[in-house]
Amino acid sequence: MARLDDLLDEKDRLRELDGWQIRRALVALKRSLGVFEANSRELQAFLGHDGDARKTRAVLEMIDFSNRQGFGQFLDETDRLLHNFLAAAESLRDHAAAIQRAYLPDVPGDADTDEYWARERVVFNSSLGAFVTELRNHVLHDRIPETDGFAVWSSEPADLKSGIALKTAELLPARNWSKKARRYMSEAGDDILIHEIAADYRELVLDFYEWVDGAIRRRNEHALAELDSREARVGEALKRAWGPPIDDPMGVPNDPGV
Repeated sequence: MARLDDLLDEKDRLRELDGWQIRRALVALKRSLGVFEANSRELQAFLGHDGDARKTRAVLEMIDFSNRQGFGQFLDETDRLLHNFLAAAESLRDHAAAIQRAYLPDVPGDADTDEYWARERVVFNSSLGAFVTELRNHVLHDRIPETDGFAVWSSEPADLKSGIALKTAELLPARNWSKKARRYMSEAGDDILIHEIAADYRELVLDFYEWVDGAIRRRNEHALAELDSREARVGEALKRAWGPPIDDPMGVPNDPGV
């Protein structure tokens, strides 16, 4: 029977495998995606677009056009949540690009390479993607002024919603927008609803990262299979030598695909 020290050394050597590094990268990417989703949900919930009428009523009580201070607080909170959403989107974009370079590098004539760049253009280099990226810089340096926003809602309890619309006429002269971002604003019209931006962009992002996770697994299936096999052998040996293992937070990361 193998000595326990030898088995623990073997367990530590799993970290040297390419599969371990790839799995750790996928776990980290999923964590970044979780941060983005959490900020998206928080923004939508505050603006009353998560189906919770109680939250929406609480927000609407904050909106009082006869009380400029109260409405200013509503805009301040929208500004904060929008900034968090946009910052998380940019961080996720940078994280995905780093993982693509490491674990899904370009291969001429490869279907996954062609598909990655086609999807990347849709998410990040479309008119919506350009607007989201540049809006983050705008919000970072120039908070949403009251003149750029207003509240909207329905008198029907089931349709109770609030919202903030960015005024295209106010945004255009504020920054040196790219052609793509200007095209998005031109197509959006006079009012650009924040909750619609968040919902449309979130849908693109989730689809993109689901595909990226699968593509990295396909490209690196042999390395991940080797990790699974060796991990299973070490786990069985440890169980025989020492009984069922205790969870080790510093051990092989949980597979986000499970």
